[in-house]
Amino acid sequence: MVIPSGLPGPLLQSTATNPPLNLSAPAPAERGTAAPAVGSPTNAEDIPPVFNGPVYALDSAQDLPQPVEIKQVQEVEVDPVTGRRHVVITTTHILPPMFIYSKDAARQITDAAERSGLLDGEAGGHLPGAGQREGEEPEEAILGELFVDRTAPDSLAPWLLLLEAGVAFSVHEVDPQVESVETLGNPSGVLPMWVDADGSNIWGSHAVMRFLCDKHGLPLALYPFDNLNLRGRVNVALDWTRTVLVPHLALVLDPEAYERCDRDDAASGKLLLDKDMKVITKFFLQETPFIGGDAPCIADFSLAMQLLLLYATDYLPPVDVREYLHRCADACEHWNDLTTPLRDFCVAAHLARVRLHTEREQSLLNTSARMQEEELAQAQAEAQAKLLAEQQALDARMAEEKRRLDE
Repeated sequence: MVIPSGLPGPLLQSTATNPPLNLSAPAPAERGTAAPAVGSPTNAEDIPPVFNGPVYALDSAQDLPQPVEIKQVQEVEVDPVTGRRHVVITTTHILPPMFIYSKDAARQITDAAERSGLLDGEAGGHLPGAGQREGEEPEEAILGELFVDRTAPDSLAPWLLLLEAGVAFSVHEVDPQVESVETLGNPSGVLPMWVDADGSNIWGSHAVMRFLCDKHGLPLALYPFDNLNLRGRVNVALDWTRTVLVPHLALVLDPEAYERCDRDDAASGKLLLDKDMKVITKFFLQETPFIGGDAPCIADFSLAMQLLLLYATDYLPPVDVREYLHRCADACEHWNDLTTPLRDFCVAAHLARVRLHTEREQSLLNTSARMQEEELAQAQAEAQAKLLAEQQALDARMAEEKRRLDE
């Protein structure tokens, strides 16, 4: 479950009075034993759901619903000698489950709840996270926060890893053109950046993915550790993608969009990519449908995201590579939602390149036609000048001949 940045956790169960809510009455105490305290914890299986009413969809603190008042009746034995029982009534106020659509609304609702005395920090109350439905258990604590560039393949790989692992985390989309994530823990401002729940700061796509798998015990198939040979191939693929494939992709990508090198290197870049496609199909995918075996791993996430950049070029990868991308898409539940912005961006960049190329070709044609017209006009002018000069010379000779005859 992904919790958008700024939203607190799953369910507000704050009490207006201490002790906290206990919906089940304790069993009568045996004579001669200590009576349970009011509000003391009981068997979780005996506690009914806290709230069974509607789920509220909120856009601002003005929509904050009224709290529900629940009265809890308990019989507490206070005198073990006489067995006399006293009835204790505890009144508790609970905010119903809610969907919150924005960070500002979450902050306003939290402030409003604190001002009304409904949010008791000591009782561990918190507001619902995104996507929690009525009747679901509260979400587990988030592992940390991921800072990403929405259309950067390096950022999408660890993002897809966390989504496919099904863990709770917070994500922050950063525009590197206007924002910076430079901190003491990330002095270079590299994206993606992971801030763990314990404060650890990890940056760089592959470093983040390895850290998450090793520290938080993500599913074994994502980064195998029981098979050193398979783990070695995954590490080789990660390093090869970064050190070999990415520089070759840079040679054919649009330099205006990615600030790469000259267009003159595009032809050589395509030749290098031809070799890289053979490495992918003849080495990494020779025996298994994915680099990690029968299911995608972190090396597949990294490689596939980089290959999507080919949408921004006129380079057509071989059929085997295109089928590999289709397998990745089919095997990853969140593939389409996550990669659509990148693919749309690349397609738009490719169309822009085609349009620019067409305009340049048309401009060259227009220039060539204009030059031809100018050359033709110049040739005609020269021919006319030559004819005029010849006519003048002939007239001069005839005039000279007539003068002689007259003499």
